[in-house]
Amino acid sequence: MKARLSRGFTLLELLLVLAVLGVVLGMAGLAPTGNPQRKAVEEAKLFLQFFEHVREQAVLQGQTLGIWVNEHDYQLSRLTEQGWQAGGNLQSSELQLRLHVDDAQALGGPAQLVLAGDEEHAPFTLFFSQASQPLACVVSDGLNAQLGC
Repeated sequence: MKARLSRGFTLLELLLVLAVLGVVLGMAGLAPTGNPQRKAVEEAKLFLQFFEHVREQAVLQGQTLGIWVNEHDYQLSRLTEQGWQAGGNLQSSELQLRLHVDDAQALGGPAQLVLAGDEEHAPFTLFFSQASQPLACVVSDGLNAQLGC
């Protein structure tokens, strides 16, 4: 009997090569690119998710919650009998944050965006900037928030 010479690759070999390629490409996609525009969009997306979560909690719990924003951080605040209290960890940003609230009111505390039990809130724009150049923003009309700019 003659032994057959096999030509080509087995299915297992092909799957192994594809798995290795997938891992390498995945790691390349996670590597920081240094693109400030991309970083700003990613941070704006994270803030938008944070904002939506806080808004849902305010509605579900029937509480008045707020978001305090400074130049490089934002944080959840809760309105208690003693006033505004920090309600979570400080979320830091490598970019400059600038908040513009359309219906700016004296809130008497650190919460600049107030989210009550109803779904409405003051319209706002939060800019994510580098060297005073806006790269991305989150815009809200008082009912819906979305990425903008």
